Amino acid sequence: MSKSRRCIGLDVDLAEELKNIASNRGMSIVGYLRKLLEEVIELENHGYYAPEVLNEKKIELILSKLGFIYIPAELVEKTVNPEDAEVVGLRIGKALTELGIDLTEFIERFAVRNDLAIVQRNTLILIPTTVVKKVLIYLLIGMAKAGDVPVSSSGDVVIIKLKR
Repeated sequence: MSKSRRCIGLDVDLAEELKNIASNRGMSIVGYLRKLLEEVIELENHGYYAPEVLNEKKIELILSKLGFIYIPAELVEKTVNPEDAEVVGLRIGKALTELGIDLTEFIERFAVRNDLAIVQRNTLILIPTTVVKKVLIYLLIGMAKAGDVPVSSSGDVVIIKLKR
């Protein structure tokens, strides 16, 4: 049994732009829109207004280019040893896992967005260059351990295996 379908009208220029975006992502326009609408519905079902969430994300991306990062408040409220951040990461990793968040995807995005990692295929190579980055790396180590994501280290270099 096939699904019934409904047509949605789009202005031609908008449809062309979406077609180009989808093509650049290796998707059809139908597949891209289906994924987009599934995510919108999920956000709305959680009580969020999807256009507002997208606008907030746009602002977050701009702020990240200006050096802003998300970091747990307890890591900035007091002086923290990098190793203490691992305990915070364990707690956050467990919570994210329980919420159904793909932990390896989250870790990769956080590491790349904050210039903490070099990505090679299915591996993140984390090399701390500052004390702050070392704290963030230990936060990621804790998250990875909470999700049973393989972590190894050699000196200051940390390797996290990603699922691909």
